[in-house]
Amino acid sequence: MKKPRPKKKSRKKKKFPEFNKVVGIVQDNDNRQIQIFTKDMLINQIKRDSKKIEKSFDKLCGSDIEKISEFFSQAQFLIVNAFRVSVDKEDDRRLTCSKLLLNASNSLVASIELLRKGFVLQPGMIIRNILETICTVCYIILEDDGHEKFISGKLDSTYTVKYGKKVIEPIGRMNGLLSNQFVHMSDLRNDINPLVEYKEKTEQLTINIGFIKSATWLIYVASELVFYNVLDDHLYWNKISEYGYEYNPSEETKKWMEEFFGI
Repeated sequence: MKKPRPKKKSRKKKKFPEFNKVVGIVQDNDNRQIQIFTKDMLINQIKRDSKKIEKSFDKLCGSDIEKISEFFSQAQFLIVNAFRVSVDKEDDRRLTCSKLLLNASNSLVASIELLRKGFVLQPGMIIRNILETICTVCYIILEDDGHEKFISGKLDSTYTVKYGKKVIEPIGRMNGLLSNQFVHMSDLRNDINPLVEYKEKTEQLTINIGFIKSATWLIYVASELVFYNVLDDHLYWNKISEYGYEYNPSEETKKWMEEFFGI
């Protein structure tokens, strides 16, 4: 007796969109492909496709985001507490700095959201803006008339980069790399970066995660210095004189940094 043949799985036929929704059709004869462009492409990307990309990102980078989240929360506690103290003491200079650093923190969240949705070029632009904000905070604290210039709108924020480098040396290298490769026109823009699901930790994905970790770390380090007197414990800075501070992380903090950055 012959065994019954297993039924072949029927392939779902792709439903052709309604004609009134079609903007245009591109036919690729070499690859035997047809691309149909519809009026709801943007809506589909936002509501449908991005959810699939987010799931693939979380699967690959979930552990990285958990580490970043923990450190991010510590920075938020520091800044929000400093904001409260600055209001109580009517310290307008540090109140402004706390607002800038809170906005920089929101920008960090935005960079992660973009990366989760498949955008690998755009997060670098936002992180470059975060660095500029940190440099501006350093300028406001170091220069006697820094706060006044910023509030009056007379400050050229690009001028503040040297102040950021002076306070936290890695800012200089990171700022140059982000400016040259992500903000200004570069060969990276010559490649098409399609919004597709993440299949593996590509070089682009790994670099972006590294930038996000670095930006989170810089926000914390800058905040600890600017609001030094608000904290009881300090991870990165020691006060050596009335207006002098020294970057001097403990051995335990150095070990944490090695683990956090995967050095």
